[in-house]
Amino acid sequence: MEFSVTKSALLNELNTTQGVVERKTTIPILSNLLVEARDARVIITATDLELSVRTSCEARVKKEGAGTIPAKKLLELVRLLPEGEIKFKLLDNHWVEIVSDKKKYKLVGMAKENFPALPAMPHVAANPIRPSSVQELSFLNPSVPAFAAARRQIFDNFVNQETQRQTQRYVTICLYHP
Repeated sequence: MEFSVTKSALLNELNTTQGVVERKTTIPILSNLLVEARDARVIITATDLELSVRTSCEARVKKEGAGTIPAKKLLELVRLLPEGEIKFKLLDNHWVEIVSDKKKYKLVGMAKENFPALPAMPHVAANPIRPSSVQELSFLNPSVPAFAAARRQIFDNFVNQETQRQTQRYVTICLYHP
């Protein structure tokens, strides 16, 4: 695996995965990210076996491949690097070489085969719906916030319509605002 990516693009994706990565775990591979380089993209996967995140960004892929990198150390290193291009190269024995601004760093990862397999998620295209369709749903009025009595937390309800196999399914997304 060998690729280069901009610091800002990589940092954005790494920040997305940090809430999922296990810091103190009895399974060491869970504190690592699975990094895959293919099809002009870098795909970063994190899991704690209950929740998983897969995210990606554009990159210049010189050699396709995959490896694992310690999540916390990688994030700390990328934050300290100057803006610009960062080059990654997978070396022998799961070492990853990171080059930025004429400086070289090496982090040791683990075998990618030890990273837990994630279920394949089908891509479902979401379609916007008309406001009149939302009003027809008697159980949901998106303009009225729901208040949790115990803590007076405000929730906003949004509806998304998914079209799959010529049937319509309404999915409610509840966003918490402290």
